[in-house]
Amino acid sequence: MERASFRFVRVGVGILWSALALPAQGGQPSPQPTTQQPTMQPPATQPPTTQQPSGQMPGNRPAGGEPPEGEQTQDPIRGVQGGEIHLSEDVQRLQGKNVRAIRIAKQPAGEGASPQLVDQATADSLVRSLETRVGRPFEARKVTADCENLWLERRLLVDASAIEIDGEVVLTFLVRREIGVYERIEFKGLDNLPRATVDSLLGIDGDRQVTTNEAEAMRKVLLSRYHRDGYAFCSIELRERPVVGGVVAADDPEGQSGGRVLEFRIDESKKVTVRDVFVYGNESFAAEPAFGFAGTGSYLLRDSHIQSDPSWGFARGAAYSREVLEEDLDRLRLFYRSRGFLDATVDLADVVFSDDRTEVDVTLVIVEGPRYRIRSVAIEHINSTGQPLESEPLYPAAEIQAELQVEPGEYYDHTRLQRDWLDIQEFYGERGHPPRSFRGMGGDTTACTVSWPPREIYGEGPEVDVTFLVYEGVPKTLRDVVIRGNQFTRDAVIRRRVRAQPGERIDMRDVQLSLRYLEQTRFFTDQYALRGPTVGFEPVSGKPDLLDLAIDVEDGQTGELRWGIGISTGQGAQASISYSKRNFDLWNPPSSWNPVTAFSEMLDNRAFHGGGQQLSVLLAPGSRYSQFRISWLEPDLFGDHYDTWDLRVAGQRLISRQPDGYTSDTLGGEIGIGRSLTDNFNIGVAARHDTVEIGDLAGDATKFAYDAEGSSELRGIRLTARYRDLDDLRRPTEGVDLALSGEVVGGFLGGDVDIYKFVHTADAYTWLWENEMEHRTVLHFDHFFGVAHAFGNTRDVFLTERFFLGGRNLRGFDYRNAGPSQFGRPLGGEAIYSSSLELTFPLVATRLENEVRDRELLRFAMFTDFGLLGLGIDDPTFGEVRLSSGVGLRIEIPYLEVPIALDVAWPWLYEQSDDRRQFFFWISR
Repeated sequence: MERASFRFVRVGVGILWSALALPAQGGQPSPQPTTQQPTMQPPATQPPTTQQPSGQMPGNRPAGGEPPEGEQTQDPIRGVQGGEIHLSEDVQRLQGKNVRAIRIAKQPAGEGASPQLVDQATADSLVRSLETRVGRPFEARKVTADCENLWLERRLLVDASAIEIDGEVVLTFLVRREIGVYERIEFKGLDNLPRATVDSLLGIDGDRQVTTNEAEAMRKVLLSRYHRDGYAFCSIELRERPVVGGVVAADDPEGQSGGRVLEFRIDESKKVTVRDVFVYGNESFAAEPAFGFAGTGSYLLRDSHIQSDPSWGFARGAAYSREVLEEDLDRLRLFYRSRGFLDATVDLADVVFSDDRTEVDVTLVIVEGPRYRIRSVAIEHINSTGQPLESEPLYPAAEIQAELQVEPGEYYDHTRLQRDWLDIQEFYGERGHPPRSFRGMGGDTTACTVSWPPREIYGEGPEVDVTFLVYEGVPKTLRDVVIRGNQFTRDAVIRRRVRAQPGERIDMRDVQLSLRYLEQTRFFTDQYALRGPTVGFEPVSGKPDLLDLAIDVEDGQTGELRWGIGISTGQGAQASISYSKRNFDLWNPPSSWNPVTAFSEMLDNRAFHGGGQQLSVLLAPGSRYSQFRISWLEPDLFGDHYDTWDLRVAGQRLISRQPDGYTSDTLGGEIGIGRSLTDNFNIGVAARHDTVEIGDLAGDATKFAYDAEGSSELRGIRLTARYRDLDDLRRPTEGVDLALSGEVVGGFLGGDVDIYKFVHTADAYTWLWENEMEHRTVLHFDHFFGVAHAFGNTRDVFLTERFFLGGRNLRGFDYRNAGPSQFGRPLGGEAIYSSSLELTFPLVATRLENEVRDRELLRFAMFTDFGLLGLGIDDPTFGEVRLSSGVGLRIEIPYLEVPIALDVAWPWLYEQSDDRRQFFFWISR
């Protein structure tokens, strides 16, 4: 009788069969495999077994791709996972021989324990899952597949060995380790975390199997989340139980493999919040501003942006987490060091829980140490290797130093030094030296580099010498603008937003302005990275003085369906449904007018998209104003890219039910063309045609209402000019917005009304100072001047073309009820002047998740309003002055983008016939 044993050995990605002689045991095959028989490991995707020494392959073979000396391999075949299987000559001799028996054994726990055969039921269950069968020819490929499938399907780490007895093959599969898989996971006591959140946190989904190895790690992750959310006394216990009422496999009668349920038993306990934070040793900075939020100085707990906020008033404090508290200590240390306390220490002294363990008082101890001053600030030019520059620099140090704000003798301030660092980069960037920190310049050895942090040398006392090291690099010229990623948007739409021109010396102001203009279009959004367009430079091979500007965009969803509600004093309540489509293209219709196809192409940006046009539709019913409007804008009518002509077409219906003793219903349309002479200045001309229906007159309606009763046709032509240069269109803090228009209605245009109208508006913003969070106190001045006059067969300015005063343009007076009146109803006027001077400063700001800068939530306003309204420019009523002063709040709800204005004003110059109102509010979305 011939006896031999063979083993699987994985080599790289392949599997090697080799022969191994075994001693005879009384002429009978051993009923159990010996522990010396080597291993066939599971596929490369599974974890390595703990049985193997580090750096060695199964069977104590050194790691590597070659078999030991004396073992010969040939005729590689492919494994299940595509790896090569090298068969020795002896193993090849077994190929095709009859399989006499298949045995299943397990390796018991404990060092030195011998393998034991499993019970017959378990063995039968596993053998039935194998491709190798008793009585059929032996194939190494099938044994390989069986080992891999036992891992993939049952999470069994196995060794396989083969013995030839009397010309037949006896196979033994030794289960080294069994990794249990839970049939499902259950949570008990999960009350304050949504199940979807927990599944996402733990990576649980419908297709993923959870093993016993992962259970404890999952428990720790979930417990950490609870602790971070303020459940400081939460505990989680893991329980296992067999499936109840389910079918348990024959080889697993006690539910020890696929029939087990993992149960997380959670005792959440009560949520703990921070009741108070006591700070000792903070001599230079108050812990909090007065009343918890007001104040423009530096305040320790507010301006360090700690997350463990204490309670205030009726609002509970932030969730208590020891992990977050440690992070807050680092934030406080950075706060002190950024303000010159370079030796400051911040430590946690005590944490005291309330009796019911729902609140906690935190005590911090601060040792500020000396506050460092800046002894000197210098600019030093260096070469590309960091050595002092021996030749003359392009720009003298004195010229650059004039741009700096920090001066010797001031306290060390990290934030101000960082601004000076940016100012130096801007100085060079405007002169053709893009900074190395800009996208694409990191690998350019000739790029301008300004050291950060600057070189700091400390003296014997609390003083520091600051030196900015500047490598000027090589001035750059723009060779080309490369646009990438615009699948549907035309290149011309993007290029007309780019202000950097090929062939010119690079000015980083133009580059940044181009990016700003592209972002303001809101045409492009990366749906995965959630970012807009990006710009960067790319070097030109062999020409260090040339760069290409690369613009990367991805077409975003520019169609937007929104709803909103608004309410304001005088104008009442109003609901709105609007659809706006940015980057619209009227000349790109769907490939088919089948509604399903057309709608699908519109959603996918394949139709009516990519032309840079704007389409908007508004339906807004209200208690006093109801409006329907549709408009279309082509911003570049003739494809000029710069100094463009725009075309506007609009139609609307406006119904006004003011408490003025009448109802007006206007149906009209407008077409206009404009010319952008610069980025900030444009002029235009527009023609309109309106049909106005005046009805529902009250018995005491004014004479102008009775004169306008019925239907009237208004045809007009308007010339406009506008200059707008604001730092932010939504929340300006600096700049001006000036507009001028003159209009003729009727006359040579025909219609029922003959008037001319002149309007001038101005808004000017300037910021006075900036707090530690870089939020500005802003002074805003606005004024409105208008004059209208009838001519021809028209005696008075038509009712809907008259000016009114009161409400938003003159707070402290009822809406439209300041000025001349008749029977207690406002007459309006033919001449108006109103102005306002308003000072606003920040009160409360917060940093939203995934945002870098703080966002303002609340501002305080102080204002004075001035107004004149007369029946004519030369009428005595135009000399009647109205004045009011007041205070207000500006509230911003970030996620809803709902601005709210609340104002209280007191008139102190008025006429007895005026209707006065102290409170004014405005809410819209």
